[in-house]
Amino acid sequence: MITGFNTDVRHGDVVFHVQTEDKGTGNPCIESLVYVGGQILARKRAGYRSLLDGAEALKAVAELMERQHRSMIQQIRSGEMDEKVAAIKGAAAARTAPAEAAPARPAPTQVAPPPEPEPTRPAPAPPPAARPAEKPAPAPAKEPPAPAPASPASAGATAATPLPPRPARPKPGARLPPVPPVRPKPVLPAVPPPRPAARRPPASAPEPRVPERPEPDSADRTLDQVILEYLEMESDQERLVMTMNRRAGSLEAGGEATLLFRTESSVDRDPIGQALITVRLISTIDEPQVLAEGRTNDDGELVLRVAIPELQTGSGAVIINAESSIGNAETRHLI
Repeated sequence: MITGFNTDVRHGDVVFHVQTEDKGTGNPCIESLVYVGGQILARKRAGYRSLLDGAEALKAVAELMERQHRSMIQQIRSGEMDEKVAAIKGAAAARTAPAEAAPARPAPTQVAPPPEPEPTRPAPAPPPAARPAEKPAPAPAKEPPAPAPASPASAGATAATPLPPRPARPKPGARLPPVPPVRPKPVLPAVPPPRPAARRPPASAPEPRVPERPEPDSADRTLDQVILEYLEMESDQERLVMTMNRRAGSLEAGGEATLLFRTESSVDRDPIGQALITVRLISTIDEPQVLAEGRTNDDGELVLRVAIPELQTGSGAVIINAESSIGNAETRHLI
């Protein structure tokens, strides 16, 4: 199995992480994955079973891995993955967007039912004719007719409306006209009194300060918002990128390997010289020990020969750390 590559590529305002690794002779395949914020954006696989029979199989597989890794980086820089990134951002915005509140329907105005019509009173009978007398007696003074009582509903709605005058009494034998039906007056809904106008402060008084809206609590933010904020913060910072290519040997207990390291900037991809690269061995039974170390040249390259001691019991890992003026980088390999 050949140690793979891990590279951060900045394109626009998004940082892509490209990882290429060898699945081993049991599954002769080279797989490249492109991550954005912990989510797999693209995947590419290439089999190399036909290369295992050659004399320089290890070198051919390493070159194939490096070409595939650089091909994925070129796709990012050429903008072939911009649509997929836009789709991820659109899905995150849709999940965080607040639901629109439905407009409240006004409550129906309750109108009181019309009052029942007052029954029509029959017309009074004409008085009997007066007998002739020697001397007519003076007629008694007529009392004003009593007004008809108004219904409670009509009195509440139109208390100040005067009653119409009563018609004159018909002559004896005259035909009474038809009495028109009494139509109830509609009851209008009660109108609330107008609110008093708010008093304006004098011109000399200072305007009240509107309190600032507090920042949203971090517990209310979604995971997508946290990832996008982290990517925006990391995209503006220059970081160290370290890649490793195994030229010969194998990284296993009791073996030796020749490793080629490259260090470059994550922003402009320029080589980083004088970066200190240290290869250490850690295990579950012994103390950590340094296997090899050195500094990269002006082209950002360093070749180290690493001899890994035999492990009788337990398990271990090879830790490779790079230190430079723009930051550190680290990679691990289990043995």
